[in-house]
Amino acid sequence: MEYRNDVQEEPIGVEMDRFQMQRALVNQFLRSAIRNQRKYFLTATVFILVIGLGWIDYITGPEYSLLLLYLMPVLATAWFIGEWAAVVISVESAGDDR
Repeated sequence: MEYRNDVQEEPIGVEMDRFQMQRALVNQFLRSAIRNQRKYFLTATVFILVIGLGWIDYITGPEYSLLLLYLMPVLATAWFIGEWAAVVISVESAGDDR
């Protein structure tokens, strides 16, 4: 018994190149989206952390200084997110110290 194959196929190398290119583009897009989403999530988390530090600072009053604790979120923001986000967090941290 002999089988006939009347279907003309594209060379496998050409199809694999297109598939790999599409896959690479999708991976690049997803990585970029996740990276941006991660930055927004980290910025929001640090923002909430600084609000919590402000609340603790308000409760403890002038007896305890939490100045060094405010430095940690600013440094982490500058290191992992970027300088503009660090400026925003530092302005948020520079509240009235009454």
